[in-house]
Amino acid sequence: MIKKITLLFMFTIFFHVIVFASGDDNTGASDFQFLKMDVTARSLALGGAFGAVSDDLSAIRYNPAGLRFLVRPEISATHVVWIEDFRSEYLGYARPIGTNKAIGFSLFHIGLGEDLLGRDEDGFVTGNLKFSQSVFLISGATKLDRYDNYLLGANLKYAKEVLDYSEKVAMAMDMGLLIRIYRNVLLGTTIRNVGIGVSNLPVEQRIALSIVRRKVGFSLDAYKFSDTGVRYAFGMEYLIKDFFAARLGYNTSLRSLGDLLEYESMSSFSEYSVSGLSIGFGLLSNPIGFMGGNELKFDYAIVNYGKFGFTHIFTLSMEL
Repeated sequence: MIKKITLLFMFTIFFHVIVFASGDDNTGASDFQFLKMDVTARSLALGGAFGAVSDDLSAIRYNPAGLRFLVRPEISATHVVWIEDFRSEYLGYARPIGTNKAIGFSLFHIGLGEDLLGRDEDGFVTGNLKFSQSVFLISGATKLDRYDNYLLGANLKYAKEVLDYSEKVAMAMDMGLLIRIYRNVLLGTTIRNVGIGVSNLPVEQRIALSIVRRKVGFSLDAYKFSDTGVRYAFGMEYLIKDFFAARLGYNTSLRSLGDLLEYESMSSFSEYSVSGLSIGFGLLSNPIGFMGGNELKFDYAIVNYGKFGFTHIFTLSMEL
């Protein structure tokens, strides 16, 4: 069994290498660009380098195999105000099933604080435009051996885009694998946004590595979408006194905004070099036994999007 799993992982990596070596950056050529976006404060603080970390509800987005690491049911909510009053909300829930499996559900929604004004070709206002993007996911994870060294996960998702009276829907799936290669060293690989009966989705291939040394964690991801070149993400997390986590991340793309900004439009090297830099922190505490003593987590991140400025992300989670 172990040999088969190892061969599967090696084949997946070989497949990724072939895919990574091909394809040019043609950002925006696919539909449902919002499926590229990051969703939680912790993952954003780590620059999106989460494919082999995936030990909380962010696993649903990056590598569903990581849901197997949950030891208690968990619920999480994230709120983000992006540029031009674009707002996103994320709600997730997951729980272990027995000693081998876990399931989860999540909803990600993007909308506007105010309606868009529609205009005709002459610039005259025609009325308010409706706009929303959302995706609902059902997730599952299981271990493939006795010692949690091989974990497999999958998502089934339903995505919907609405612009005025135009509406598009799509079904897709994700697959993820996590392998513990040495104690606190994990390798992860995922394939995301594979359309079911639909094409032209931003399919993602990702290979990831995470290393934990005492209270310091490092993560590195290499990934690409079907309409982009290869991107890289790096993250570092330092745990202090078991209740405070300091985080730093860097991402070579501005993927979290759907790659709407081209690097070539940066006005200076300095502006280019700091774009994609992120920092954040996490608080883990429940000193007064609030909500029956359930563990609370608060995560915050601030991300630099170059000419788009800074974005603040807040996530509140609770183990039930």
